[in-house]
Amino acid sequence: MRHTPANPSRRIFRVLASGVLALGLTIGVGTAARADDLDDKKNLIQQQIAANQTQTQGDKSALDVAAAALAESNQRLAAAQADLSAKQKDVREAQAADAALAVQVQAAQDALAAAQAAVVQAKADVDAQQRRINGTVQMASQQDPTLLGLSLLLTGASGSDLNNSVQWATTMFDTSQAAMDRLHVVQATLEAAEAAAKTAADELEAKKHEAEQHLQQTQQLEQAAQQAARAVAAEVAANQKAKEQAAQAVADDQAEQQALAQDMASITQQIVERNARLEAERKAAEEAAKKKAAEEAAAKKAAEEAAAAAAKKPATSPSTPPSSTASTPAKAPSTSTFFLAPIAGPLHVTSSFGWRIDPITGGTSYHSGVDLGAGCGTPIRAAESGTVGQRGWYGTLGNYLVLDHGRINGSYWSTGYGHMSAYNVSLGQYVNRGDIIGYVGTTGRSTGCHLHFNAFKDGVNVNGAPLIGL
Repeated sequence: MRHTPANPSRRIFRVLASGVLALGLTIGVGTAARADDLDDKKNLIQQQIAANQTQTQGDKSALDVAAAALAESNQRLAAAQADLSAKQKDVREAQAADAALAVQVQAAQDALAAAQAAVVQAKADVDAQQRRINGTVQMASQQDPTLLGLSLLLTGASGSDLNNSVQWATTMFDTSQAAMDRLHVVQATLEAAEAAAKTAADELEAKKHEAEQHLQQTQQLEQAAQQAARAVAAEVAANQKAKEQAAQAVADDQAEQQALAQDMASITQQIVERNARLEAERKAAEEAAKKKAAEEAAAKKAAEEAAAAAAKKPATSPSTPPSSTASTPAKAPSTSTFFLAPIAGPLHVTSSFGWRIDPITGGTSYHSGVDLGAGCGTPIRAAESGTVGQRGWYGTLGNYLVLDHGRINGSYWSTGYGHMSAYNVSLGQYVNRGDIIGYVGTTGRSTGCHLHFNAFKDGVNVNGAPLIGL
């Protein structure tokens, strides 16, 4: 379905309260208006005012929905930002813990280095002690006491020499025992140093792993918080844009309402003025006809009186009575339907006259005409014989043309044709029913090629669909 909205997303016609009110004030003084006609016009204006209020309420409701969505997303953004702040605090605490772990790791590394140095020193002590023991054992074997008796017998040594030898051997034995004890001590120290070095290495590895795990977890938490904050921020931006678009829609709707009201007010005002002029001309013609009829009646009466007087005379001839004059009755519409369909062939209504569901807000709105779908360039026919009263650009209606058809069945009728791509007639030109007056287009506020058809009865915009057989 095609519509005629105010912008690329809203090309629709809505009720024109201001234009209709101005029109009502103008036509209220028409001498041909009846009391029931005025009541109908009053009801129509009231309906159109209500429709305008409904449309405005729908636009404001859309704006309220967008504002509520923005407020909700702002709340979620605040929560996400608070969560991000908490996660960032956790990251800072984790980084502080990592720094403390780094100190502990450094201490473990220092302890490991000291333990490794102690192992090196213990190995050196063991090696040195083993060399000492080896030397002592070698020396002791050279001074074995079991050979002492043989040595005394062979050398004839004195008793004091023998005593010295025994004392020396005993000292060597004590020294060897001490060396062995020292060897056991340094070996135990080496084993302890190696165990301490292994423990330090294990602790260092554990602390490194703990630090890496903790840092990785806190970084993941921070990344998740940042992603959440970015997602909510994007949602806030989208909702902000939606609110701005809704506000712009309201502004566009108000601008469209004003522009369309001005267009239709201008059109209807000109129709009313022309109708008033035609009515004045009709009344003047009627007065002239009455005057002429009175003059003719007086002349006829005088002639009849003269004829009667002459009848008393024998040589008179009958007089020829003057022709009588009657006022011209209002013309009747031609043939089958009240108006001829302005487009030949099957008619395809893309948007009806009156109340309809607004395709943007989902509310109700009022459409000032009936839209007939047709390809651009399709010929447009005059719905009835008449004179081109208006032809030009009317903003929302684009290229627009009005035909004045005069009085039909006691009312002044006009038809309007909007969004035309081109004209085929000139201003003031008289056309017959069915003549090509222009071509279908999509000028003005329109979403596609179609004809916007208006009907005006005594200057009031009415539903033209039933008048063309729809």
